[in-house]
Amino acid sequence: MEWDEITGEKKKFFCKAVLNKNQVSLLGRDWAFSKRCQLEIKEDKFIVAGQEILLEAIKSATLRIYRSAFFIQGCVLTIKGEGFIHNFGLNYSDYWKSDLPFPVQRSYEKPPYLLIRQGIVVILILYSTYKIIQWLL
Repeated sequence: MEWDEITGEKKKFFCKAVLNKNQVSLLGRDWAFSKRCQLEIKEDKFIVAGQEILLEAIKSATLRIYRSAFFIQGCVLTIKGEGFIHNFGLNYSDYWKSDLPFPVQRSYEKPPYLLIRQGIVVILILYSTYKIIQWLL
C-alpha cells in the first residue's frame, strides 16, 4: 500500500468494479459478477484494472454511502466521463469522508429491507450463541 507522507492516508483501495454500466443498485447481481481489483488515486488520475482515467476527464462523480446488513459502512463511487461510466464498491473509510482530489456529490442511501436483514443477522447470532452454550453445558 502506498501512503501519503503528509496525511498518512492510503491511496490504493481494494474494490469491486462494474465498468461501463449506467447505474447499479447497492445490492444485486451486478456486484456478484463484478471485477475485483485495486483502485489507485494519484494527483491527476485513477488507475484501475490497468486503465488510467485522468481526473480532468471525469464529468461527474457520485459517492453513494450505505450501511450493510452486517453493520459495516460501504460506498459506491460512480464516475462518469466522455464514453465511460464506472462504478466502484468500496469500504467507506476516512479517506472518502475528506476532501477528494476531484469534485464529488455525496448521498446517503438505505438499502431495501435493511432493518429486516439486520434483524435476521442478530437473530442468527443469538440463536447460534444459544446453541453453542447449550452444547457446552
